[in-house]
Amino acid sequence: LARRHAWPLLSAGSYVCTCALVIAWFFSSYTTGQWLRTELFLTLFVTLFGYLLWTLLVTRSWALQAQLSVAALTTAPLAYHLASLILLNPHPAAWLVYLVAFTVAGLVIAQRSRTPWVRVAVLLLAGLPNLAWLQALPDRGWYAAAVVSVFVLYGLHLAAQWESTSDDAAQGEIPLLEVVHTQLNGLWLPVSLYVFLDTRYAWLAPWMVAALSSWNGALAGVARRLAPRTTLQFVALSATLAAVALVLAFDGPAVAVGWAAEGVVLGWLAVRERSRRIGIGSGLLIGLGSTQLALLLAASPVASDVPIFNSRTLAAALIVALLSWLAWRIRDDPAVTVRGQARTAVIIAANLLCLALVSAEIHAFFSGRGADSAIAGAPTSAAAADLAEQVTLSVVWAMYAVALIAAGIRRRYAPARYLAIALFGVTVAKVLLNDIAGLDRLHRMLSVLGVGVLLVLASYLYQRMAADTTVPH
Repeated sequence: LARRHAWPLLSAGSYVCTCALVIAWFFSSYTTGQWLRTELFLTLFVTLFGYLLWTLLVTRSWALQAQLSVAALTTAPLAYHLASLILLNPHPAAWLVYLVAFTVAGLVIAQRSRTPWVRVAVLLLAGLPNLAWLQALPDRGWYAAAVVSVFVLYGLHLAAQWESTSDDAAQGEIPLLEVVHTQLNGLWLPVSLYVFLDTRYAWLAPWMVAALSSWNGALAGVARRLAPRTTLQFVALSATLAAVALVLAFDGPAVAVGWAAEGVVLGWLAVRERSRRIGIGSGLLIGLGSTQLALLLAASPVASDVPIFNSRTLAAALIVALLSWLAWRIRDDPAVTVRGQARTAVIIAANLLCLALVSAEIHAFFSGRGADSAIAGAPTSAAAADLAEQVTLSVVWAMYAVALIAAGIRRRYAPARYLAIALFGVTVAKVLLNDIAGLDRLHRMLSVLGVGVLLVLASYLYQRMAADTTVPH
């Protein structure tokens, strides 16, 4: 009736009433033995209402009644998916079959309609519940089937992505959603396997991530011939997973390294593809990973960690190296905003992380000495270790600022000098407000003299720079 007489509100009303009827029946009459019959009826319902939604979309009517009906019927697949997840959760075989069938149906719709956002939505709607299910899976008899299902879902998305880009000879910027789908699918596979392995076979996790890094490298080689526009994306995935595998091997902060590494390689991809939107996403990921690492460095060190030779130092050094590589890659970019603002932001982030790492390791070293002295019953030595830490921090910060000034002058790079001036300001404030007030006479003198000498050296470097008219100020 709704289609024959062009009554779109009848379709929406039928959908709402059917939902109410099913929900009322479920809470009043449903028993666990009826799960399969219920799922089949839900599938029939979503097929019918999906057909009605398709007929409305085909007409492309902008009438208010049609738009309201489309908005209502669009929720039908989501409601069906949520109900199916709840209904099938106690039945592993049906759960896995449903996830595969849902993925196939969603990808077919996405490919037929040429809408990559549907592929992203299908990946999230099937992938996130599967992550939770993998982590809570108690029955060892389903381990193999669970792992196989992960590879099946990944393979379906990879095939859909390959089909949508292999024949695309268009030039210009890659659609953002294509990049998002490729990266999400490439990262969802190792994350799913890691969640499964973490509490069962944790020793396999680094090897698994390393193997998937090699797999994405091989895909990049194949893509150069069959789908050239996706080559750099597989290279980015391979590099990200290689960094994560290295950190996992030493039980380091894999999440922080993963975010930062993904951000760096996406930044490189954004420059190559001239994509501002990918560049913004890259900056967000770099910021997220850097923030997580900074919080880790600010936390109290683990007693068993050896200063410098520990997992967090490896993670921080790896992120700083990746940021330095990105800054080097974009130094000659033709776009002023890239070689100027973007590169400056990357360089500042790398230097701040490097300074945070040095400060954290100084704190870890003297905290260890203080703890050893306290255990040995020497409180005086423990207090001396804390005083020495404050002096060392002040002097090292000032030395770092001098190194930045020297590098800024030599490279004729003003942002490095401005960062050095800001660091000198923080160091002087620390000396005046903390060191002079809180240290004893000897350590106070060492702190003031050390920072003072380095300030004089910085002033001398600036005088030399002022005398050289070839250096821009």
